[in-house]
Amino acid sequence: MADEQKQQGWWQTIPGILTATAGIITALAGLIVALYQAGAFDTEGKRAPQSQNTTITPPESNKPPALPETSPGATGVATAGQPQNMPKRINLLAPENDGHLLVASSDGWRATIDGKEDWAQLDFGTGTEAVFAFKDERAATFDLFTTLIINSTNANVKEFALSAGNDLPTGSFEPIGKFQTQNVKLFKTPYQEFRFPPTKAKYLKVKLISTYGDFPHPAVYEFQLFGYLN
Repeated sequence: MADEQKQQGWWQTIPGILTATAGIITALAGLIVALYQAGAFDTEGKRAPQSQNTTITPPESNKPPALPETSPGATGVATAGQPQNMPKRINLLAPENDGHLLVASSDGWRATIDGKEDWAQLDFGTGTEAVFAFKDERAATFDLFTTLIINSTNANVKEFALSAGNDLPTGSFEPIGKFQTQNVKLFKTPYQEFRFPPTKAKYLKVKLISTYGDFPHPAVYEFQLFGYLN
């Protein structure tokens, strides 16, 4: 009787275990299906691309360079290389090039552009100024002023200033610069040279600021201004 009950208990236990096992297997199968649908087993890592409105901006180094802007200087003349068709440089104040005096404190200023290399004295000329024009009072571009000095004397001009105008001979002028001569004769270049940035203007003003030894009556020689007519 005892053996029969024992054998019957064992058979009752096995089906229970099988039933529980089947439930576990079913639950695992459902979990696997859910994970597969979620992509957990996508071994290639490929998914459907998502639609996005994305603007691709190339790196700064790959962008085409911007064209440089043309920026003339304050004088209205670019300082780049000289164009091949640029007119020949001349002495804009020379009589043969129709340079002429428009405004001055005295007739003595005429000697500065008469083509003669002798001197003239400007009585009480310290602090005075004169305005010169070019052929037909056209605008010109220039960058070099020279003045002749043939010996050392207290009457030689020491400091002078240049300015440029485009309005009227008696109108407003823009300063070019203030310069100082050497109170000696330079045998290699008797015309002492004074350079400045290229300037475009219709008129040139020269002001005598001081002399060597503060002599009030400056001795002036020939002036030159090199450039070309516009």
